Amino acid sequence: MEADFNDIAFNIHNPRRFLLFSFLSSMLPLSLLNVRFKRLILCLLVVVLAGDLFLANYGYWTKTSWRAYIARERIAERLSKEGKQGRYFVTPRTAEEFKFFPRNKIAPGPYYASLFGLYSIDGSEVMRIRWHERFLSHLKGSPSFDAARKWLEASGVRYIVSSRQIEGLREVEKVELENRTVHLYEMDSAVRVALFGKARWAKTDEEAERLFSSPGLDHRSEVVVLKEGKGMLPGRPVEGKVRIVKEEPRRVVVEVEAEEDCLLYLSDTFFPGWKAYVNGRGERIERANIAFRAVFVPAGSHLVEFVYRPTSFWLGSGLTVLGIILCVVCCRCKTLGFCRWVL
Repeated sequence: MEADFNDIAFNIHNPRRFLLFSFLSSMLPLSLLNVRFKRLILCLLVVVLAGDLFLANYGYWTKTSWRAYIARERIAERLSKEGKQGRYFVTPRTAEEFKFFPRNKIAPGPYYASLFGLYSIDGSEVMRIRWHERFLSHLKGSPSFDAARKWLEASGVRYIVSSRQIEGLREVEKVELENRTVHLYEMDSAVRVALFGKARWAKTDEEAERLFSSPGLDHRSEVVVLKEGKGMLPGRPVEGKVRIVKEEPRRVVVEVEAEEDCLLYLSDTFFPGWKAYVNGRGERIERANIAFRAVFVPAGSHLVEFVYRPTSFWLGSGLTVLGIILCVVCCRCKTLGFCRWVL
C-alpha cells in the first residue's frame, strides 16, 4: 500500500464523538478483566462501534478500488498545486449532474477534498455547523453567478468547478467527463485574509444575514460582525499590508501592517476552540460575515496567530487518564470485590 494512502490530516471537530471514544478506550481494558458483567460490557462495546461504523455513515457505502481515493487527475492535480490557498467550490448543478466520487474523478466532489489535501467551501474538512450551513444556503441559493459573487469572495473561494460556462472568469482547465465538459475557473478577487476599517454590527444571525445580503453593502470595504462594537473602528478603508506566513491544520500565522486600528478578517470557519494571539497576547475572535473570523488589531506591525486548542481535547484526555487510573487500581486489588462494587 502506498504511503500517501494514510497521509491524511483531519481536524477533530465533534467533541461528543471524541469523548465517546475516549470513554470506550478507557473501558476496554476493564472488559478484559475477570469482573462481573464482562460479557455485557463487551456486547455494548461491539454494538456502539458497529452502530458508529454503519449508522453514522449510512448512505455512503459503495464499492470501488482504494487506488481511486489517492490518484490525482487533471483538475484535482491542478487544485492540489495551490494547496490551502486554492479553496474551490463545485456549483450545485454540477455536483448534481456528475455526482463526483473518487471513482473516475477528474474533478473531486467536495466531500473527498481532504483526501487530496484540497480545501473546498462545503467539503468534509469544513466544520459543518449552524452558521456555516446558513452561509452556504445563501450561496447555493443565489439565482446567478453575479448574485453569488459576494458570497464566493467573502468565503475565500479562488476556483470554481462548473459544467456551465461562466462569463467574466478566467478558464484555467477544461476536461471532458462522461461526454460532457467540466470547466475550472479562477477568481482573482477571493478574500482569504484582509483588513477592514469599517464594519456593520449585528446582534443576531438574522440581522447579520440581512446586512450582508443588502445590495448597499460593499463587502470589499466593510465587514459584518456579530457584536456590539460601534466606535471601535475609524469607519473608513484602512491602508496596510497583510499576508499569511504559515498555515497548518491547527495553526494559521498572519503578518499585519496597519496604519490605523482595524479588524483582521480570515475566511476560515468560525468555530469554538480556536484562539487568537496578537503579538502573543490573547484576543477575542469575532464571528464575521455570518460564518468566518475577525480579530481586532491596533495600528502598527503585528504577528497574529490563530491556534486550535479545544476544551474538548483536554476534557477527553482527562477522562482517558481517569479510566487508566481506574484500570490500574482494579488490577492492584487483591480481590475482585472492589471491582464488582465499581462496576
